Amino acid sequence: MSTPRNLSSTPAEMESHVSDADTSVAFPLRRYAEEPENSFNQYELLTIPRYQQKCLLHRFGRGDSLDSIRAWFLDDMLPTLRSTQEASKKLFPEHDVLIDSGEPWSLLWLFAFVCFDDNGTELARADTWFTLEDGPVLFDMMLKAFVPSTSYAEEYDPTFSEPKDEAVIDALLLDEPARTRALEACMRQWPKLMKPSGYREAPAAGKHIFLHFPFEIALAVCAYDIDDSTFRDLPYYPRELVDYYREHVRGKRDAWRATGVGAGPEIPPSPHLQPKKVYTLKPAEAYVRWLELACNEQADIITKAHKGLKKRKSMPALCSAMEVLAGLGYGAQADLKDDESLAAYVVDMCAARGLPAFTPPPPPPEGPARISKILSALQSWAAGQGQQLFVLNDDDDDNWNALLVRADAKDEFALLCEQLSLEVLDEDGWS
Repeated sequence: MSTPRNLSSTPAEMESHVSDADTSVAFPLRRYAEEPENSFNQYELLTIPRYQQKCLLHRFGRGDSLDSIRAWFLDDMLPTLRSTQEASKKLFPEHDVLIDSGEPWSLLWLFAFVCFDDNGTELARADTWFTLEDGPVLFDMMLKAFVPSTSYAEEYDPTFSEPKDEAVIDALLLDEPARTRALEACMRQWPKLMKPSGYREAPAAGKHIFLHFPFEIALAVCAYDIDDSTFRDLPYYPRELVDYYREHVRGKRDAWRATGVGAGPEIPPSPHLQPKKVYTLKPAEAYVRWLELACNEQADIITKAHKGLKKRKSMPALCSAMEVLAGLGYGAQADLKDDESLAAYVVDMCAARGLPAFTPPPPPPEGPARISKILSALQSWAAGQGQQLFVLNDDDDDNWNALLVRADAKDEFALLCEQLSLEVLDEDGWS
């Protein structure tokens, strides 16, 4: 077995993670090949890019040689994604199966293209691999360094900008040699910033592995020709990828780019450079008020919700909050394809709030298509009942999360969601 680059895991654990990730890709592909008319098998194709990200991440974390990763990436991973895209395009013409540039490991995907795309053909058509609209500003800065024709968005969503990314953006906007010093500071600060994600440098029995590497820092080193000699030996720094790029790519495919230019002088409209919004309530107060409005300010329901979520001073994970609300009849939570459960929750939610009976649209269609129709119908119906539908996104699971709020409190509730970093989907988001 190889020595893991992921310091939080053992070789045996990494073998298991790679095997599980490979199975997560192979299994839906096999089921679709066996029963292509099965709607469940068709929708499962949409999960392939997410699981492929884990295949790539875990191979790197396992300690595979970069030559073997390159061969797998070019000969297996990209052809699988391309064939999945072609099949999905026929089944879901309105939906592109792409790598989400906002996903945590999208920069590893980009790094793989940067290192292994010898002639730059695939990088030049990055829009056929990545969702580039409304993506993170750092991703666009990195891509623009290798594909100068990349255009910045007119505006970026600040929820996509994490502290570790903001620090790298700030460093890259500096001149040399301040840029080098700032990027070193990013790398030295990175373990502390990643503590909430479970950062550690040794395996620990009974704990999940730490899944992150500072790819954003290493990719910036490549893009801006940064001297990384003072921090390249720090834990988790992917120096092998940097060395591979310097040896095999920088002087060949990317010889056109002058030293230290990176993405060039154009400055992106970075969201974190805007003044931070000042909220009236403290985070703990915002959570309490959010729960009150979600429970329609019914004292007995609020008490039960607090009891179900235990005593706490901060917003719990959205899936936990919605599970409790759904159990009380004040929320709807259902799997991505479970239209029947969502319909039942929606009916109960309207009844619990003392509203007239709501009748969800019957099948067909079924699965996500029917869920979209249910949510759209509920939104229109709720407006006539003095209610506002909120559909909340949770990147950590595949559930639909929906609840109703009095129309006169919708602006307050939306502001609370913003303060609590809860993404509110509009109708395009659930269609």
